[in-house]
Amino acid sequence: MRDRGAWLLAIAVLAQVLAVVAFAGVREVALHTGREIVLKTIPVDPRDLFRGDYVVLRYEISDLPNCYTSGDIYVKLRQDGEIWRAAGWSTDLADAASDGSVVMKGRITHSARSRCEVAYGIESYFTPEGQGRDIERLRGELKVLVVVDGLGAAAIKGLVLP
Repeated sequence: MRDRGAWLLAIAVLAQVLAVVAFAGVREVALHTGREIVLKTIPVDPRDLFRGDYVVLRYEISDLPNCYTSGDIYVKLRQDGEIWRAAGWSTDLADAASDGSVVMKGRITHSARSRCEVAYGIESYFTPEGQGRDIERLRGELKVLVVVDGLGAAAIKGLVLP
């Protein structure tokens, strides 16, 4: 009976380790195989005593006009020079990507007066100690290099400094 308990514990620990490795692996695959795009940002909140230096990012594509939905949303992006901008949205990935557009998956965080605020899961960027304030000073000039996979999941690859 004791051996069975040890096996169950070992299986539980192994399952947790595999889950963490799988999560990291999916992100790494996306970073190396996804489509690179550049988004314009407005940084805020440069420091948290418990988390260190980080910048909370708000993107131009975070505020969508003519949006009358809630929950998950797929935002079509189009390239405008170096920057990618929102060019439409859908609640269905296949519909949003039907014309070959780059699509980012987001979640509506607030909706009012036919406008939606969307979060993409790339709103925090951790900086080396002491650099949060410097990045905050770049308001309006800061851009972020983002990688988007085929399912619309996004990950920050780095900052594009002026």
